[in-house]
Amino acid sequence: MIVGVAQRCKQGETACGDLHLVCHTDGRWLVMLSDGSGHGPRAAEASQLAAEQVQAHASLALEVILAKCGAVLRGTRGVALALLRLDLGRREMEFVSVGNVELRADSRDRIAPVCSPGVVGRPVRKIRRFSYPLHAGDRLVMFTDGISRRFELGDLGHLSAQDAATQILQDFGVRHDDASCLVIDPLPRSPTDAGPAAGPA
Repeated sequence: MIVGVAQRCKQGETACGDLHLVCHTDGRWLVMLSDGSGHGPRAAEASQLAAEQVQAHASLALEVILAKCGAVLRGTRGVALALLRLDLGRREMEFVSVGNVELRADSRDRIAPVCSPGVVGRPVRKIRRFSYPLHAGDRLVMFTDGISRRFELGDLGHLSAQDAATQILQDFGVRHDDASCLVIDPLPRSPTDAGPAAGPA
């Protein structure tokens, strides 16, 4: 698996409220992307608290991890938070998101999860978990709302994961908010695989 990361603070800030985490446990990968409400040090603190909970409980069900984060984040600004679990052996993925941290895909099968409304750290009415198969060459992009949704993944298939993340931030990142983009190539692509192009394994 390859992960490309591009991130920047809101213009004029030195602390970024966006934070990502990638961990491997029980033979599976867990990817977190958090966007602390607002910006600056307090937003960064909320995202750090979320990351600590995610890392400590990475083997649990995604909804349980979100509940752990919510309990710790009460009294803080809270965060928008997305969790992506990748089981590469089974070629499966699961995704949950509360708030405006989105996932888009250039993939053989349609991957189009919906974010649950709310803020982690405050009551959330319902969390939806989405499951999809994975294929060699599929590419996933997780991004905070500091990135415009106008980018087209098909235009970036010739780039490595890191170069694609950098390009998306450069072309579609806004200056009035923290902005983060993760480009994930879960599985290597062989010449006989069908589907979208992906970066090197």
